[in-house]
Amino acid sequence: MSSLPSKLLAAGLCVLAVLLASLIARPPVAPIPDEAAPPVVDYTVGYRVSPYLQYPTRTSITVMCETVEPTTCVVTYGPVAPGTEVAENPTPSTVHEIKLDKLIPKSRYLYRVTCTTADGRAYVSPDLSFFTAPDADDAWSFTTIGDTQKNPKMTGQIAGLMWKRRPNFVIHCGDVVDNGPDPREWTDELFGPCRDLFGRIALVPCIGNHEKNHPHYYKYFSLPKPEYYYSFAYGNAEFFSLDTNKKVGPGTEQYQWLDRALGASTAKWKICFH
Repeated sequence: MSSLPSKLLAAGLCVLAVLLASLIARPPVAPIPDEAAPPVVDYTVGYRVSPYLQYPTRTSITVMCETVEPTTCVVTYGPVAPGTEVAENPTPSTVHEIKLDKLIPKSRYLYRVTCTTADGRAYVSPDLSFFTAPDADDAWSFTTIGDTQKNPKMTGQIAGLMWKRRPNFVIHCGDVVDNGPDPREWTDELFGPCRDLFGRIALVPCIGNHEKNHPHYYKYFSLPKPEYYYSFAYGNAEFFSLDTNKKVGPGTEQYQWLDRALGASTAKWKICFH
């Protein structure tokens, strides 16, 4: 287990790197040029939230992004760039949520996102990378962060420290923003400083009280229903996310769900976070 320098902890952000086996270290993935690609405008101009990853499993992962104006969206992916597999949302929208399915477990993929406006302007992301979840007996790791509200500079520094760990995913223990109804806090204070990290490492959140159960939480995260509580399996562990802003005592919906889910889980490690 590792921790951050005390001067970062004093800023109100807590990061805990949890190693369930040996730490997996990987070099950064450098963008691979595509000489055949047509000229495009600066991709950052068209994105309100640059491409980021959600809900990693052994055979799937979800790519999300938000554009400034309605666009169609295409994700190309594969073991090398440019990828030959394609997933898309052909319906013009500002928020795109595209699931990449039928992936090979414990494998590295490169992906590229192209969002196109009605008049043909294409916003093409760099080539980004992700890894699918490993087998139960493989080594893997994750990092944990919480209370990122109202401190984008520190959030960006912590994101850089997490990237150095090369985790398989990032758990966020809530209060991802200070005021859930304020869209700028989501775009500029959470996703902006974490763009490079979340584009390569999936973010797995739980909801805090500062989100105020606002629709922005459900807009920006792609999680199993009902989203304010859910579970997911990774390697030899199963994680259970709870919303403790709601009642969780005996007889409540979340209590009964967690009791059943823990009883049914066959994972070696069972981890609840809230």
